[in-house]
Amino acid sequence: AGGMNNEIEILKEWKDRQAAVDLVAMKDAQENVRDRVSVVENDLPLKMDRAAVDERLDSQFREIVTHLQTALETVESDEADFKAVTDSLSRMCQSLREKKADKSEVANLRRQFVENSAG
Repeated sequence: AGGMNNEIEILKEWKDRQAAVDLVAMKDAQENVRDRVSVVENDLPLKMDRAAVDERLDSQFREIVTHLQTALETVESDEADFKAVTDSLSRMCQSLREKKADKSEVANLRRQFVENSAG
């Protein structure tokens, strides 16, 4: 009996919610939307000129290609600059290694000279 009363109460709540729905307002809103869609459908062919769309797309494509070419040229230039800098650093490191080796040889000769002079 308690379960049946609960189900009846649920049905009453549903019925009250349905009674609160304004079907006339919903129908008016639906017709308003339908009218606006109809206006858009009628205006659309006037707004879309295929040749104009193609020209716009072509223009955008050319602009993108130009930007990409500029970016590529910049990257190539940066790469050349990077290679020049790394080559310069490599030569500098080699020079430092050679100077260090020369200094080590001079230090050895100096040590030998001091040892020979003392002995």
